[in-house]
Amino acid sequence: MNSVVPGDVQRISPRLTPRGGCKVTCRKGTLGLGADLAVQLLDVSLDGAGLTVREAVPVGTEVSLILEGPGNARPVKCTATIRSCEPADGKNHRIGVAFQKRLERVEIMSLT
Repeated sequence: MNSVVPGDVQRISPRLTPRGGCKVTCRKGTLGLGADLAVQLLDVSLDGAGLTVREAVPVGTEVSLILEGPGNARPVKCTATIRSCEPADGKNHRIGVAFQKRLERVEIMSLT
């Protein structure tokens, strides 16, 4: 079941809570190289996502993401731009990203 994340009043597409067992990889740049910064996928929509990451990432930075649903779902690979970054707890940060290309509904369904 898809559950909508509260606070979605002005979004084009609603943020949805990912299913348990979803995995996310987040690397700076569009080549998918470098350290994986991702800790957790918090929410996802057709146009973007919220993640917890290990370090602050400047707004405007491009990142490569791999979103994996539970089971044998095909991973969703995409590039995105950081739109927000704020401290989440003592060491992690919460980022909001805007996908450079909108996800397909079937991709969202595999994650939520």
